[in-house]
Parts: sequence; structure tokens; C-alpha cells
Amino acid sequence: METWIDKEMTIVNEEIGDSEEFTDIITADQHSLGAKIYLYGVNGIADISKIEMTKLVIPTVILEKEKGEQETSLPQLVFSKINSTKYKIQIARVQNPYFLVFSESFDKGWKVYINQSQDPISEMTATYLSDKIKEGEHQNIFLNQDTFETLKEKPIAEERHYPVNGYANAWLILPEDADGADNYEIVLEYSPQRLLYIGGAISLLTVIGIIFLTLVRKRYEKTKKH
Repeated sequence: METWIDKEMTIVNEEIGDSEEFTDIITADQHSLGAKIYLYGVNGIADISKIEMTKLVIPTVILEKEKGEQETSLPQLVFSKINSTKYKIQIARVQNPYFLVFSESFDKGWKVYINQSQDPISEMTATYLSDKIKEGEHQNIFLNQDTFETLKEKPIAEERHYPVNGYANAWLILPEDADGADNYEIVLEYSPQRLLYIGGAISLLTVIGIIFLTLVRKRYEKTKKH
């Protein structure tokens, strides 16, 4: 099933000259699979000498300065997608509070954890904002030794988790969250996923227990007959 978002924009200008230029940014829903642009002229006539369209790529995770903050440089960021419910983000050269923006639909289930240790992200696939933001190679790992690494950790307080841009998630990160460290790792995780893992583990243990009890019972009955 395909999802298309129709967006109609009408531009009226009765004083367009020969050198008139028009620039606009057209956005669509994040789940859109395609787009079409139609140009109409007055009385059916459209005299267009040149048209250019450029795709703007916005990274999944970005940084924004806190409102009212002095003109200072943002931290450097390297992020990698572990799976659809977990990201790891390396933050470097932190000087001030900043907003971490995650371009997925706002959900209180998304949590941010600060991890003082860092797992190196070696393979880079894209860079943004003059190399301030780098994207590491995506993985597809659901179960490994780090699956429950945040189970006993305390996330960034929910009162610092805000909806931004009409749909996305943002967290206000303060220096004290990392005990004043300049470099650290952030684990961004969808916490309800843990329930699925725990439920799966309980189900697996239940099946193993039933099989074990069945084998013990059969062995006991066989011994009893003899």
C-alpha cells in the first residue's frame, strides 16, 4: 500500500519581470513515497526560462543551540543506527547546553541515556553541516551483549523531552548530565522494545521448561514401568 501526501501551493504575482526569480522549500510527510510539481501560467501560458530542483537531505539526528545561547560552536556528532529502535551517538567537544533533535514522530517511549564509555564508529556513510554531523554505517542488530545496557541506567528527565518541528523529538542536554565531560556517548532507545525482548525471553524459558518437564516425566514413567 502506497502513501501519497498531496500538497497544493498557489503563487500569484501580477508584476513578474524578465529577471524575476522565485525560490521555495517544499516539504512533505516523512512517509511520502513520491512527489509531483505542476506549473501553471496565467491564461494557460507559462513562460519559464529555467527551473532547478534540489533535494535537501536532513540527517536523522541533529543538534540545535538552546534559545538565547551565546554564539558558540555546537558539539561534533557521529551517529549510527543499531536497529529501528536504537541509535548510538558519539558527542565530542561539548561546551554548553544543546538540543538533540531526533527526526522521528514524537513518542514518550524514546529515551536518551548518557554513557561515559564509547564504542568507536569507524565506517562513515555521510556527513552534514561541514562535517559537524557524521553518519555511521547502519546495522541491524537486535540481540547482543549491549541489548540491555541501559536497563539499570537513568534516562534524561522527561520534562526535558519536547516535540519540535510539529512532529519530531528533542531533548535538552546539559553538561551535568555527563558530569561535565567533553566527550561521551548517547544511547537513544525506544524503551517499550525492552518489553518485547523480556516477553520473548520469558516465552522461550517457558517452552524450554515445558520440554524439560515433559522429558523428565517420560523418563520417570519409563523407569516406573521397569
